[in-house]
Amino acid sequence: MTAESFAAACPWLVPFVGLHGIGPLVDHTLLKPEATESEIRRLCDEAMALGLGAVCVNGQWVKSAVGRLRVIGAVRVAAVVGFPLGASGTRTKVSETHAVVDQGADEIDMVVAL
Repeated sequence: MTAESFAAACPWLVPFVGLHGIGPLVDHTLLKPEATESEIRRLCDEAMALGLGAVCVNGQWVKSAVGRLRVIGAVRVAAVVGFPLGASGTRTKVSETHAVVDQGADEIDMVVAL
């Protein structure tokens, strides 16, 4: 993503690009079920440009996000398990966790049962 396209897409964030502060504590998240590969790439590029700590994605996008972010190495990949309702059982959540860790996830956000 170029500086110009980023400024057009996120003009309210431009003043904060490159500043040190809470950015490394922020997860840039895209969990909508209809997310596309290009949206995941954009999410990763924005996280890198803003110096954010992690991107948070559904399990199906972990491998793509890891591949995109390993170029820089400063942005972690978080994956959700038991998303969105937390209604799956412990075995299912453990299985999901193993799958996303095997794909390179650095963090797991597990949804507890409502």
